[in-house]
Amino acid sequence: MTDLEGRLEVSLRCADGQVVDVAIVNRRQTQAGRMFVGRRPDEVAGMLPLLFSLCGHAQLVAGLEAMEQAAGLVPDPATVNARRLMVVAETVLEQAQSVLRDWPVLLGEEPDMASARGLRAALGSLRGALYPDRDWARLGGGRLAPDLDDLTRRLGEARRLIERAVFTGPAGYELGDLRNWADWVRTGATAAARLVRHIEEHDLGGLGAGPVPLLPALDRTVLNTVLATDDGAFLARPVWNGIPHLAHPLGRRARHPLVAALMLSHGTGVLPLLAARLADLQAGLDEAEGLVEDCWGRGRPARVDAGGDGDGAAGETPAPPAQHIGLGLVDAARGLLVHRVELDGDTIARYQILAPTEWTFHPDGALACGLRGRSANVDHARLLVAALDPCVACTIEV
Repeated sequence: MTDLEGRLEVSLRCADGQVVDVAIVNRRQTQAGRMFVGRRPDEVAGMLPLLFSLCGHAQLVAGLEAMEQAAGLVPDPATVNARRLMVVAETVLEQAQSVLRDWPVLLGEEPDMASARGLRAALGSLRGALYPDRDWARLGGGRLAPDLDDLTRRLGEARRLIERAVFTGPAGYELGDLRNWADWVRTGATAAARLVRHIEEHDLGGLGAGPVPLLPALDRTVLNTVLATDDGAFLARPVWNGIPHLAHPLGRRARHPLVAALMLSHGTGVLPLLAARLADLQAGLDEAEGLVEDCWGRGRPARVDAGGDGDGAAGETPAPPAQHIGLGLVDAARGLLVHRVELDGDTIARYQILAPTEWTFHPDGALACGLRGRSANVDHARLLVAALDPCVACTIEV
């Protein structure tokens, strides 16, 4: 993570063994877009993936969409599909790395860094197999010449590694329903299965469930109006219809049979949150392979499915809200990512970025509401933070 990305500081005030208040200080630079003012769009496109070490592809694609809309550029369908593949592969990598690196630590185990490195080797440079001239950040689209054999090999390596390191167990790879889930939790050999088993054995499945709703599909016209008049308060502490919302893969996987069943019992607690991320991991692998096969394996145009199993917020790419203004919406690994740009001639007059972390870690958002009134247990707080998965480092103190 770069200094630009900052950190979160969570303080728990406790009394009589319970959390009575949660203070969240967000050190992220929510006004980071100001550094792009006065620059040309092509400059900014080259900077985005370098400035954001997490979800760099999603940041780039959201920025490209916003700047292209503002400039009146329309990328061809192949470019749209290639960018979607980059974002989906990055989502798989981000989800899997978190499972391999962070989940074992919650059990007091060592992170599986060897598997995480193997995944990064397979998926971290996928864009090079799409754009041999390394011009993936060009507005309107670079020269797309996919290496089908290399893409297939990389995705195959990623699938085999994830099957072994995350989903190994007699239930098989598809955790499609509660029966398979129960078998995997009971007998699974991975840290992911052991963590879920620990949660169920200690009746922590509903930890963090609260009144904060999932972020719905946002009306682009309304969103554009809100951002156009924002003085910085909305970017720092976003609300929709006057209340905070939860931006998380749970939103796009809420209709997955397993996730939906777990939500009936545990609401938006840690168990559905973790299950949604595992479902997102599997669905991302399937979508990435489908994009490669449909786009370049059989010569058919691919279906671009940004909404997943839930009510996704980035499933359409409509006309720009207004002349010289562009709005880019991308379903990134942690939820909805928004870029908005205003052009003045051939330079940027205003640039705004709204990330999922600002929704979920709002001072009255999912983390704060999920911990207030709960037992004063720092390990439980760490578990909920890990399930919500901020895009920056997070410290917790009592």
